[in-house]
Amino acid sequence: MLGASGYIGQHLVRELSARGYPVLAAARHIDRLQKLALPGVTCRSVDLNQPQDLPALLTGIDTLYYLVHGMGEGGDFIAHERRVATYVRDALRQSSVRQVIFLSSLQAPAQEQSDHLRARQITGDLLRESGVPVTELRAGIIVGAGSAAFEVMRDMVYNLPVLTPPRWVRSRTTPVALENLLVDLVELLNHPSDMHRVFEAAGPEVLSYQQAVHSLYGRQR
Repeated sequence: MLGASGYIGQHLVRELSARGYPVLAAARHIDRLQKLALPGVTCRSVDLNQPQDLPALLTGIDTLYYLVHGMGEGGDFIAHERRVATYVRDALRQSSVRQVIFLSSLQAPAQEQSDHLRARQITGDLLRESGVPVTELRAGIIVGAGSAAFEVMRDMVYNLPVLTPPRWVRSRTTPVALENLLVDLVELLNHPSDMHRVFEAAGPEVLSYQQAVHSLYGRQR
């Protein structure tokens, strides 16, 4: 699992460990997961900007979870995501990996794409160039304590006495619960394919961010 130290990665490693799967959890900063000493989990520190380490990392791996993103890198994170995905693509071409599961984001029409969505699209395209079947799971806002979207909304509600929200809070989305997303990610592992696939992970409701805030906290701000 690349990106194992992130929000989704840490929860997914725990879920896979609880179900008895052997996991190689890799990230640049892996100390927190390592201290948990989860059964069946081997932790490895890896810098994806050092591509020479990737072939050895992927040796003996059957399925690769790709949970990497560049949102926290600053600067031109599109260039960062493109570079890292290119390194992983090249390493996959030399590996015995039989399936890639890539956690992406729900896409918007090209004219409405943010840099984040564009970076996700580029990453998926590059991974598919590896020749390894890629299952891309596109998720909406992930609702769970600790998720970036959840914490931003909570801070807005509880820390701002008068809320004058930016325009984007009226954008509509389909939130998905963390627990449901984890089920999807595990089930994809159990149902591999020899073709590229794209699935969407979304809840049953279409809400604006503003409606989501009110639904979560019951406060009209």
